[in-house]
Amino acid sequence: MNGIKVPFLDLTRVPLQVGGDEINFILKSGRYILGSNVVAAEEMLADFLKLPYVALTNSCTDALKIALLAVGVRPGDRVVLPALSFAATLNAVTTIGAIPVFADTGENGSGFNWAHLEQILRTHSDARVVIGVHLYGHPFCLKTMAQLAKTYGLTLIEDCAQWCSPSAPPEINSIRCYSFDPTKTIYTFGTCGATATADRALHERIRAIRSQGRVKGHHFLGRGLNSKPNEILALGLMKNLNRHGELQSSRANIVSRYRNICDRIGLMYVLPELEEKHSTWSKFVILSDDRDRLESQLKDAGIETQRHYDYLLPDLVNKYQTGEFPNARRISLSALSLPLFPGLMTEELDYISRELNRFKEVPKPSLNP
Repeated sequence: MNGIKVPFLDLTRVPLQVGGDEINFILKSGRYILGSNVVAAEEMLADFLKLPYVALTNSCTDALKIALLAVGVRPGDRVVLPALSFAATLNAVTTIGAIPVFADTGENGSGFNWAHLEQILRTHSDARVVIGVHLYGHPFCLKTMAQLAKTYGLTLIEDCAQWCSPSAPPEINSIRCYSFDPTKTIYTFGTCGATATADRALHERIRAIRSQGRVKGHHFLGRGLNSKPNEILALGLMKNLNRHGELQSSRANIVSRYRNICDRIGLMYVLPELEEKHSTWSKFVILSDDRDRLESQLKDAGIETQRHYDYLLPDLVNKYQTGEFPNARRISLSALSLPLFPGLMTEELDYISRELNRFKEVPKPSLNP
């Protein structure tokens, strides 16, 4: 150890700039939830995402649950989702009593192995909802998804927790669910999420469901959550939306440095499925069949890394479905994410590059005596 430490994430380097007067105004207003800042943030997000109807929620997990309820998912209904994602994607399904059905992920971790997904849809013809995940900030092919959705009569919910970018919706009704946690490319002071859709009727149901199912007065849907975001979170979100271009440019520069070093020394990493202009690079994920050694070397050098993810969702609830998910399994056994956040210094990037180069220079230990 040489005393250098590189954090995986350090938000203090590019802090949210919110004035005390702005906070005090909210505190003195007496309106702490679903007030003017929430309305303004929803309008700002709708403009940014190029989707007309946005509803803030307390988290992306809540957004996913609300979306499932809004499209009519009931306990015992089957919902198709990828084998590789953060546990929240699965939790949203199981906590409302639905049954998860898993399909293998795409080769880069995002979306699906389309052939396997179609096989699953033929086998489970009663499944009417599919959750697609834009993993690592790389969107999957919405055109292919739309074609399958039309063929099999599916409703699409998009888990956009790691991808927040303007993009035309698919040619079917869908709900996009976003996360603005502090670990995301656009974030606020705490846990916060949102739904976005082009369907006004779906949006009205979503707004009711996030407020205990209240439609108006004492008229309730009978299904709902308490997911009403507060004014301070909405204010922080707007501040970060205003500087999104600056922050994303910083991320792109870091990604470029990582890609250059990985390409030069022959380290594999996750690439976008589509044109790179659509990717936000929420994570920079190296793929190494010697992940444990790389992880250990970087840790000894004071460089923090994380695994995204070293489990598959079917492993968490194997009572529902067993099977092989080769793409998802390969990524889960080899993925290691490097530090990636605005404020990462040139000296730190140089240091990480040297350690990656050193990893490739040291031969992998032989398994033979």
